[in-house]
Amino acid sequence: MKIAVIGTGISGLGAAYALSKGHAVELFERDDRAGGHSNTVEHTAAGRTLALDTGFIVHNEDTYPNLVRLFRELGVRTQASEMSLSVACERHNLEYSGRRPPLTWLTVEIARFLRRSPDALDDPRYADWSLARYVAEEGYSPRFRDHFLVPLCAALWSTAPSQTLDIPLVYAVRFFANHGMLGFRRLRWKTVTGGSQTYVRVLSERLSINLATEVRSLRRLDDGVELRLAGDELRRF
Repeated sequence: MKIAVIGTGISGLGAAYALSKGHAVELFERDDRAGGHSNTVEHTAAGRTLALDTGFIVHNEDTYPNLVRLFRELGVRTQASEMSLSVACERHNLEYSGRRPPLTWLTVEIARFLRRSPDALDDPRYADWSLARYVAEEGYSPRFRDHFLVPLCAALWSTAPSQTLDIPLVYAVRFFANHGMLGFRRLRWKTVTGGSQTYVRVLSERLSINLATEVRSLRRLDDGVELRLAGDELRRF
């Protein structure tokens, strides 16, 4: 088949790579670079160049088995990494890290949240709740909200702090559980050697990608689909 994939984040790149083994695949990306959430910025300090990821940073074999298999198939090297959280708030003169736990009052609330939040996964009354509603109605303090939950979620999802607690409660808790952030389950984290740009580059070299090409609309036909690109160009797949 002749297949179009819209978007070059890991989902688009991964799907296109898998499909390209048996079909003619063409990718469309409205940005001028491929990768989406996987973005690496190179910074030179003291004569050493560091590859710093701003979106996708770490992975583990338990949560990402298909991604790990893809890396191995592509020959993308990975290395051990560490997953931790550090918070600094000048307004409240507060600073802490995972290696140096925060003040007792915050530690107690964090422990309570990590212990009790999984109950929401099996309780239908929480189905439509947001994190903001859960924190408010379960009696968590503004200090817990602003100095733990907001920084944690903003870092995890690259989201503005003002929007993080709009995330659905069940989605967030399931994510925490899957990533070993609840209870005593600890996962072995890894990062891509050279930054996530490494695997984006390898995949880009193997695929046909149209950068800076926006897909305005998609119309289903009896025998396929029709894409309308910027400039009203029509392409059929």
